[in-house]
Amino acid sequence: MIAFIRGEVHAINEDNLVIDCGNLGYKVYVPSIKVAATIGQEIFLHTEHIVKEDSTTLYGFTSKDDLEIFNQALSVSGVGPKGALAIVNQLTFIEIVSALKDNDYKPFTQVSGIGKKTAQRIVIDLKDKLKESINNYIPVSTPEKAETDPNLYNQALNGLMSLGYKKGEIEKEVRKAISEGASDVSMVIKAVLKEVAKGSEM
Repeated sequence: MIAFIRGEVHAINEDNLVIDCGNLGYKVYVPSIKVAATIGQEIFLHTEHIVKEDSTTLYGFTSKDDLEIFNQALSVSGVGPKGALAIVNQLTFIEIVSALKDNDYKPFTQVSGIGKKTAQRIVIDLKDKLKESINNYIPVSTPEKAETDPNLYNQALNGLMSLGYKKGEIEKEVRKAISEGASDVSMVIKAVLKEVAKGSEM
C-alpha cells in the first residue's frame, strides 16, 4: 500500500494529477478544488490506495483530515470512491463537522451524486466515527482567526502544514492572502507560497 507520495507535478487534469516520482508517473485522483498545484511544483500528498479486481487507484489529499473523511465516507453504504472524493472536494472540513454535530444532512445533498437518503446515512454513520477528529479540530478555531473567513483559513492552513510548513510561520501570510481577496484554498496557498518564496530570496 502507498501511504503518501512526494514528487514533482508532471500534469494537471480535471480530477487528477500525474506526479513524477523517481521517473515513474503516478496518476493520483485529488479533490481538485482543495489541491493547489502547478506544473513542476514539488507536492506531498497523503494517499489511499484502493485495489479492486479490475483496477488499482490512488487518491491523494493535502491534509490528514481530508484523508480521514474520505476513508470514513467510504464506509457508508452507497458511497463509493467517487462520492467520497466529491464530499471532500465540495465541502470544507468545518461544514462537514458542523453538519454532523447538528445532525443536518442537507449540506451533503449539495454534493454531486449524493441524494437525501445517502446524506442521512452519512450523518448517522459518521457522527461517532469522526468524533475524535472533531474534538481535535475545534480548539484550532480562535476569535482572532474569525476575523477572516474561518473555513477558508483553516483549509488553507491545513493544506500548507501538510506541505511541511509550521503553523507559526504561515498564519500571518494566510490571513493576509484572505484579506487581500484570495477567495478559495488554491488562491490562498498560491499567494502564501509566493510570499514565502520572496522571503527566501531576500
